[in-house]
Amino acid sequence: MDIISQQSVNEIFQDLMELYDTVEATLGFDELQIDEDGSDANLLDAFSMSLTEIIPQLEKRRLPVKGFYSDDAKTLQAEFVKEHEACVESKKQELMKAKMEEAEAAAEIKRRELIKESIEEEKNEISSSVRLSEWFTMIQSNSSPIHCRIDELTNISTRSLSKLLWNDNRIVSLDVTNLNLSDISGSFLARALSNNNTLRKLELGGNQFGSKCVSQIAKSLLANKTSALSFLSLESNLLSTGENSQESIALFAEAVGKNTSLLSLSLWRCGLSSESGRLLAEAISEGENKLVSLEVGYNHFDSLDVEVIADKLEINRKDRAARLAKEAELAEKERLVAEMRLQEEIANRKELENTKWLEDEAKGRAEARRRHAEEVKLEQEKEAQQLKAVEHAQKMEEARVQALAKKKGGGKKGKAKKK
Repeated sequence: MDIISQQSVNEIFQDLMELYDTVEATLGFDELQIDEDGSDANLLDAFSMSLTEIIPQLEKRRLPVKGFYSDDAKTLQAEFVKEHEACVESKKQELMKAKMEEAEAAAEIKRRELIKESIEEEKNEISSSVRLSEWFTMIQSNSSPIHCRIDELTNISTRSLSKLLWNDNRIVSLDVTNLNLSDISGSFLARALSNNNTLRKLELGGNQFGSKCVSQIAKSLLANKTSALSFLSLESNLLSTGENSQESIALFAEAVGKNTSLLSLSLWRCGLSSESGRLLAEAISEGENKLVSLEVGYNHFDSLDVEVIADKLEINRKDRAARLAKEAELAEKERLVAEMRLQEEIANRKELENTKWLEDEAKGRAEARRRHAEEVKLEQEKEAQQLKAVEHAQKMEEARVQALAKKKGGGKKGKAKKK
């Protein structure tokens, strides 16, 4: 299932859609009326009751009994009015709750239908452009360039891009400048920043972004504590346009002042008022931000506020330079330590290799001596066997000679006897 169609992702962005009606508008509270005369709780009349009937009612309600008809009837009637009003109000609340639940269910159905319609609208928009289709295919398959400029983006396809950026872990810079995108489109892109931890550079200049986009950027910067965003450009957008623009700028100033990932921010030619400048100067000067560059030209900032901002930026630049120098020094020390460890490892490896070579040589020599000893032994055993064989042969030969000699000697004696 592609990311753009996922229900969970669409629900993250659904409140930004202009075409979503609010539940309150769907309810029609002005049409909600309760017919008090038609309710089950009819107003009782104490003056139509006798004193003997009134007194038990007062005692039941633990009200004082004076014994005079007019006084007791008046007291009971006032209590009847209170009880009737409470009953009518309870009925009204029950009816309102039932209508609210019914309207909320209807609104939820409508929301889901609108999400489905918006998904189809986005898919049709993307499929109508070969280039857009290629871009979205690459982004979904995590094979897009890490630096992206999508010239074919429209307000509709920007919604889809924002949904992809929500969980994207590849794109590090995105340029959507001068595409005439609406404030709502900017809000979608800004919403993605609350979960994206890969994007470092975002260029939004030259569109129609206003208070909605600014407000959502502020919320995302405040929500995402692990954001990687270090460069943000909003130049040439009239950020003060739209509903609650000053509140949006105030929230944006607070977010920029507290954010620690942003290093560069461009608000050049954004039509910001002197009050906006004051809010930014105050938030930036007092916040924990790391900004080293802030472009505020062609706005209506007071020169004193600009100086306050410039002073803070200079402090941040010095702090950053010192921090980078310290990090470089630390990195150099770590490099030297790593190099020393490498040299030690090489030396140890060589020593181990030499030791092993000597051991192998010693084992080789011992093995050679053992084989030589075995060969000598075998040779000696062979010589001994050969010597035994020779001795045995000599003995056999001597025995044969003796036997032969003995035989000859015996023959001569016989002949002598015959003679």
